[in-house]
Amino acid sequence: MPDAKGRTLRLASGTSCQSCHSDPHAGQFGPTQAVNCASCHREAGTFKNLLFDHKNSRFPLDEVHSKVACAKCHVPVPVGDGIKAIRYKPLGTKCGDCHDPRGSR
Repeated sequence: MPDAKGRTLRLASGTSCQSCHSDPHAGQFGPTQAVNCASCHREAGTFKNLLFDHKNSRFPLDEVHSKVACAKCHVPVPVGDGIKAIRYKPLGTKCGDCHDPRGSR
């Protein structure tokens, strides 16, 4: 029976995020059951707060890029069946992958 907030609470069906949640990243980080969500996300209460540090990526952020909002590069893209997922991988690492060589961006 739903509680005052409309939630139906029950015992978890497993111990991993994937036990209850589908992959919101559309397979970008590998097979769903093998992904360690905690490598980028905090524990349950603050799950939307990311832990990810670009120093551990193919594109460590420099002084200029560290000031750019994440959503400028990581945008929703169609992944099929009318569903969109924010793109994290693969993204280019060369200037021309994001910037117009004519200087407009």
